[in-house]
Amino acid sequence: MKKRILCMLLAATMLFGSVPVLADEEDDIRAQIAAAEEEYAETSELLDTLTAEQVEIQSQISDVNAEIVSLMVRIGQAKDDILMTNGRIRWTEGYIEVVKDCLDVAISTKDKQYGDMKRRIQYIYEKGGDLGLLTMILSSQDITTLFNRAEYTNKLHEADRRQLEEYVTAVENVDKTRDELNEQLGMLEEEQSNLVAQRIGLEADEAELEIKLEEYKAQNADYEVQIAEAEKQAEQILANTRAMEAELYRIQEEKRRAAEEEARRKAAEEAARKAAEEARRRSEEEAAEREAAAAAAAAAQRPTSESTRSSREETAASSYSEPPRSSTAEESSYYEDDDEDDYEDEDDEDDYYEEPEPEPEPSYDSGLGSYIVSYACKYIGTPYVWGGNSLSTGVDCSHFVYLVLKNTGAYGGGYTTSGGWAYLGTRVGSLSEARAGDVIVYSGHVAIYDGYGGIVEALDYGYGVVHMRSASCKSIVAIRRFT
Repeated sequence: MKKRILCMLLAATMLFGSVPVLADEEDDIRAQIAAAEEEYAETSELLDTLTAEQVEIQSQISDVNAEIVSLMVRIGQAKDDILMTNGRIRWTEGYIEVVKDCLDVAISTKDKQYGDMKRRIQYIYEKGGDLGLLTMILSSQDITTLFNRAEYTNKLHEADRRQLEEYVTAVENVDKTRDELNEQLGMLEEEQSNLVAQRIGLEADEAELEIKLEEYKAQNADYEVQIAEAEKQAEQILANTRAMEAELYRIQEEKRRAAEEEARRKAAEEAARKAAEEARRRSEEEAAEREAAAAAAAAAQRPTSESTRSSREETAASSYSEPPRSSTAEESSYYEDDDEDDYEDEDDEDDYYEEPEPEPEPSYDSGLGSYIVSYACKYIGTPYVWGGNSLSTGVDCSHFVYLVLKNTGAYGGGYTTSGGWAYLGTRVGSLSEARAGDVIVYSGHVAIYDGYGGIVEALDYGYGVVHMRSASCKSIVAIRRFT
């Protein structure tokens, strides 16, 4: 993608880095303007693509930032849980130590009481107790066995029995509490280990996201550079195109003035020729009149007879010519009209002085065509912006036609330049056959026909969208229909 962008920008720079303007090469300038419009359309498409990709990168950056925040919260929670678990572990370990101390005291007391109990029982049975039972009790290895064996006899005193039961219960509780605390301590240590592992994993995820975030930020910065370069290139294309359009206008003005001067020269030559011809004709008529008058005077001096009169009449009839006409205002106007007709019949090599096509009869189409014209007229006054594609903030001629036809449902294709409209839709033979809503293509310009001889168009920077010119204001390249 980056390689394609750089190639496009390099090609645009090579093509429009300078504007070769030759006053006598209007076609070359028109070709350069058409190429500039196409290049600008490609640059605009490139800008749209870069902007969309940058928006996607920025969305990913936002997602990564949100995920990093979430991880940081979770890492904080894990750290808090670890601190709490460490506190519980320390408390449990301390409590276990206390229990162990209590257990040691109990065990010491148990051993002492065990010896005392054995001596007491021995004393009881030595004073008259059962020798077998005495032997059984004295052979017991711990106080619990002693207590169990002592249950077989009723010879123990109640106080001794109660004291023995309480002691055994205390020892068992200490052992049970110690086992429970050891089990709880093991669970806490396992929980602590899991929390530490979780924290390490979250911190690793956070580090990866930070790396990914930096990569996205680098891509975003790269897109910003490319977009800035493309925008700069588009501005350069616009500036070069305006310069070429100004040069084209200057050439056209020079040609127009030259054509007007040539027309005046031809008119003057033709007027001089006709004046000379008129003077020659009048001279010939005056000479003929003088000859006729002399002949009539000579005939009047000769003797008269029938034959002579007959001969004189024949002579007079044969020599009669129409008397000269006076140069009246009406006659002068007549000759001047002939002058203009002769001039208009001459071939003029300049395209700007072709005979204009007659204004067509109004088109009374009240369907889609009228709707297209009505919709187009809603945006009269919208500023002209070369390359603009907004009917409210700014638009050029080709985008104006494209948006009007698209928004009215007459055209569903993609955008095309002014020259591209000459190949879309259905061909219309001439302006006299055009209907409301038809697209009229000129050289480097395109407009919408209103059905009454006029056009709705995005004219130029000084006018914007207007509805004031005749459809025959320029030489028509093509008329296309979309209704």
